[in-house]
Formats: sequence, structure tokens, C-alpha cells
Amino acid sequence: MARETHILEARYFERMAASLGDKMKIIEALPPVTADYSPAVLDVGAGGGEFAHVLEELGYTVTALDASDDAIMRMREKFPELTTVLMLANESEKLGDAVFDAVVCSSILHEVYSYGDNVHNKGDLESLEAALQAFKKILKPNGVLVIRDGVKPEGWAQDAQVRVIADEAVDPVKLYLEQCPFANGFIAGPTGELVRLDENEGWYRGNLQSAFEFYMTYNWGLDSYPRETQELFGVLTLHEYIAALELAGFVVETAESWVQPGYQEHLPKKVELVTAEGRNLWPDTNALWVARNR
Repeated sequence: MARETHILEARYFERMAASLGDKMKIIEALPPVTADYSPAVLDVGAGGGEFAHVLEELGYTVTALDASDDAIMRMREKFPELTTVLMLANESEKLGDAVFDAVVCSSILHEVYSYGDNVHNKGDLESLEAALQAFKKILKPNGVLVIRDGVKPEGWAQDAQVRVIADEAVDPVKLYLEQCPFANGFIAGPTGELVRLDENEGWYRGNLQSAFEFYMTYNWGLDSYPRETQELFGVLTLHEYIAALELAGFVVETAESWVQPGYQEHLPKKVELVTAEGRNLWPDTNALWVARNR
């Protein structure tokens, strides 16, 4: 993930803090704290530090890593007791001889992929693979890697259609296609990019991944486009992530995906995502992978 020296929006940190409830799945996967031992945890992409702070309160020894100067500054102001490190996800050498019982990556590996290590390799799986290798180096034998992130839809190449129902001053799909570096062919499969259908006002057709990526980006609202359009939400499918972890030398113990709570209640009021035949689609949006360092 490219180091971000700009000032991140306050709502970005608010969203990070609001997602703590969903992160209970991560805590359940961590080695337990005992009276005699406080497991060392590296929180990768710690953002505002809320989750790292929760882990510390539970008794873990936490190091909070982030590539954003602004994130590090906020963590040091709000949680001065936290050990913080400014570095990219794959710069494990900056941690010296430190080793960890667990590495946590919560909604960060899609950013590692999307931004790359510099401006020349955005959207390159080598950035994600390098991060996995870095985590393996700093994990103790039998240490745990926990990944919680967006997930690419299974059957992503199938035809799909998407349209915005909400009343907007601009066409949200058109604006997305203009701003997203992963649109217009980059993430499109056999069906091509998202294309406006003249016969159905407001509908765009493409493959499921292209429609899903717009769907998840628009979920945050037009005000968030400057940031959200720059990120691919679902980089790999559930099973593609398993293969990547195994290739990196991990043993995958758990892999599960789900629709983020609240999406099915609120998103249909804003946007529709359907098959080419008009059947409503609800691809899983998030997933959790728990892997052991062998």
C-alpha cells in the first residue's frame, strides 16, 4: 500500500471505529490471553487505532502498523499507550527482530492491492503476495494470520445489471467509471465493461464483478468517491484467497463469507443489482480467513 501523506477524511476513521462489532470474529480467532502470557499481535492497517486499543484492553501486546502519517498521528493522540509503526505492509524488516503470535489484517489487503507499493504497481497481485510473505517472516511458528476483507463474487464473470434508484444530481455509475482506475476493462471479464443500456433507462450491464464493485463503492455515497473509487473492494474470491495463502506457505483453517449486516435492508433503497434475467443478486460482501504459519 502506498504511503499516504495527505490528510484522511474524518469519516474514514469514523467508519473504521463503527466496524468494531463485526471484528469480534477476528478476536475469536486469536490465541487466548492467559494469566501467564499476553500474545503479541500486529494490527496491520490500524487506521484510527480503535481495534488495536480493544485488543490491548483484552490483554494482548499490540503493535499498530499503518502506512498513513495521519493515521499514526491520530493513534498517538487518542491512544498514546499504543506502540505504533509507520510502514508499508510488506516492510517487515522495519520491525527488526520482532516476532508475533498473530497478525491481523482487517479491511486492508484490498488497499495493499489497490494502491501498491508505489504509483507504478497499482492493481498488482505481487503487492498482496509480498505482504503475505512479509507476514510469514514475522509470525512465530504456528502463529496465526487473520484476514477480514471484501471478497470478490464467486461466478464473477456472469452477466449482471445495475442501476441507481436514489435521486442524484449526477449519474453515479458514469461518475464511477470516470474515476475508478479498475473500471473500463481492468476488472471486466468476457462481458466487457459496464455499458449503459438505452432500452432501460438507468440500467448498466457488465459482468458481476464490475457491477458489484460499483455497487459497493456507491454504498458509501458520492461524497466518498474521491477515496472509494480508487480501491478494488473484492480482489480475490474466497477460494482464490485460500490458494494465495497456501502458496505463501500458510495452512488455512477457516474461510467463511457473508453479506455485511444491514446491506440487504438498506441498499435496495438506493441501488439494484440483478442478473441478466432480472433476478436480484446478493453476493457475499465480506469474508474471514484464518491461516496458520507452518
